Amino acid sequence: MKKDTKTKKELLAEIADLRRRLEVSEELSQKANNNKVGRERAEEALKKAENGQEKAEYALEESRSQVTSLTSQLLLAEEQERRRIAHELHDGLGQSLNAIAVNVKTTLERVGGKVKTGFESLEAIMPIIRQSIEEVHRIGMNLRPSLLDDLGLLPTIGWFIREYQKIYPSIRIEEQTEIEETQVPDPLKAVIYRILQEAMNNIAKHSKANLVSISLRKRDNRIALVIEDNGIGFDMENVKNGFGLGSMRERAEFSVGSFDIESVKGKGTVIRASWPIEQLSL
Repeated sequence: MKKDTKTKKELLAEIADLRRRLEVSEELSQKANNNKVGRERAEEALKKAENGQEKAEYALEESRSQVTSLTSQLLLAEEQERRRIAHELHDGLGQSLNAIAVNVKTTLERVGGKVKTGFESLEAIMPIIRQSIEEVHRIGMNLRPSLLDDLGLLPTIGWFIREYQKIYPSIRIEEQTEIEETQVPDPLKAVIYRILQEAMNNIAKHSKANLVSISLRKRDNRIALVIEDNGIGFDMENVKNGFGLGSMRERAEFSVGSFDIESVKGKGTVIRASWPIEQLSL
């Protein structure tokens, strides 16, 4: 009997041990399942994050593309508005001032050089009218040189240099042009002229240079503009987008070009802008 009772106890102990083992196994299995679910959720969250990052990067690229397109359209609209205002100044106010000048001159000639009472003011006003005509012409040419539309970029650059040296005779300009007019796309002509105009105005205002080199060339399938002066230079860290540098950079980059500037205090400044010909429509 004792032997049988002992056997039952042993069996009961084994059963209890098996139950404990089964519970432990189920607990471990549950933990493993939980870990698997957690891992799957983590992987799913990671995929969502990656997809979200891709979407964010795509949206950012789209935004940049839209900004570029809108800025290009804005620059084009600005140039068209400049052209419209310049034409109105020439055809409207300029023509009216010319008509006034002719009428005053004719009236003075009719009195035969003998100025009568009341005509003295007409003689005095003639220089003012002439000065006003010249000022209207100057403003119109600064807004949009008619030469740019009538003759093209290269003659406009030549005219600009001649006018510039009349105003700043102490600045000598060396010009090198190694490109044909037909090799420059029409939309790019205004961009190049504006960058040149802004750079030369900065040189006159800030550089204290007495020599400027202007180069416009077609090299290695690119159109390259280089403007170099021997002025006092400036600290790049302190200036960044000052002196109209931001405007010049925008004009270059938003016309699929590149823009670079180098300047050292006491050693002058070099401005480089270039455009890939294959990305420009002639």
